[in-house]
Amino acid sequence: MRSAAGPLWLAICMSASGADLLLRNVIVVDVKSGIETPNLSILIHISRIAAIGDNPRAPRGAKTIDGNGKYVIPGLWNMHAHLPATLEEFERLPKDGITGLRDMGSDPEHAAQWRDQVEKGKVPGPHVESCISPIVGPLTNASPFPVITVGTPAEARAAYDQLDARRPDFIAVTESLPRDAYFALIERARKWKSPVAGEVPVGVRAEEAIEARQASIEGLSAILAACSMEGDRLFQLRARAFEKGDWFAFGNFDAKLADNFSEQRADALFGRIALLETRVVPMLAREKSSRGFEVVRRMHRAGVLVLAGGDDLYRELEALVAAGFSPLEVLRSATIEPAQFLQADESLGSIEEGKIADIVLLDGDPLADVGNTRKIAGVIVGGRRLVGK
Repeated sequence: MRSAAGPLWLAICMSASGADLLLRNVIVVDVKSGIETPNLSILIHISRIAAIGDNPRAPRGAKTIDGNGKYVIPGLWNMHAHLPATLEEFERLPKDGITGLRDMGSDPEHAAQWRDQVEKGKVPGPHVESCISPIVGPLTNASPFPVITVGTPAEARAAYDQLDARRPDFIAVTESLPRDAYFALIERARKWKSPVAGEVPVGVRAEEAIEARQASIEGLSAILAACSMEGDRLFQLRARAFEKGDWFAFGNFDAKLADNFSEQRADALFGRIALLETRVVPMLAREKSSRGFEVVRRMHRAGVLVLAGGDDLYRELEALVAAGFSPLEVLRSATIEPAQFLQADESLGSIEEGKIADIVLLDGDPLADVGNTRKIAGVIVGGRRLVGK
């Protein structure tokens, strides 16, 4: 497994090419403190932020860009994404402010090829964390991208070894993975210090996944089950419906779980999640019930670390605000929190000297309204200016 703090970020630093840039007259948003500092200039050398100040000295030949008092934030990360189908769409992502993504499953050949081109400075795409192929169970719907199907613990261990030889950044699991196969897989992953992320399998309780040290949980179904007053009974019924392939009954269980919410069970669960620093990617924008928003609100108050991710990152940011996050906390969920989770916060996640120059210029204040993250005036990724007025 490749550490996110290792060769990937070094390669980005060494490979990016282009003239030095001096970005003048901007308001820098510190996503750690929430302080906004106006009238600053940012000097970018190769791919890194070389200096930030009132008037940093630029080398001869540096290209100067007038920021016109616009707001500067770090590039955003989508922590639950799938690579697009075409290179053109992939290259579009940074221009939309998304300079990094965690790929939960896509065409592995595209993922490897495009990431290699990004690291060599040939393609101005986002940084990519890849699972290569997610691991699924036999009872799963057809996937639009390659998956590894396992049904037994032995097959799960063999799947891990198969993936490990290809050096993924993490192991992705889905809700269809059988219970025994899941625990065999996560035991091997824990032994070799490989992070496991994804949905909690239908036959596994959220509490068990947390204790097994699943690094991040995607979606709220397993969490809703753990927070239900009838969680044990509904858990069994939901698992049985899945095993029978009764998709209509299975699809209705989230609503039933939400209707039997227990604050006591929720607070106990969230305390444990926070203690063990399991991350949650709630994908709240696709939640149909208000209960999902309440659950995320309570998780947040309990100190659970939330990562932003989903089909539409900007809708997800706005959904988190609706769940009670401040705009600053929302920005953190897509910048410094992903960087820390990936053990890459020395290189990514904030606007600081020495860090990779992934910079988004905005026409509006993102701390006043997180919707202003959509008002993109310019983007610099890895020190390269991709778009700007």
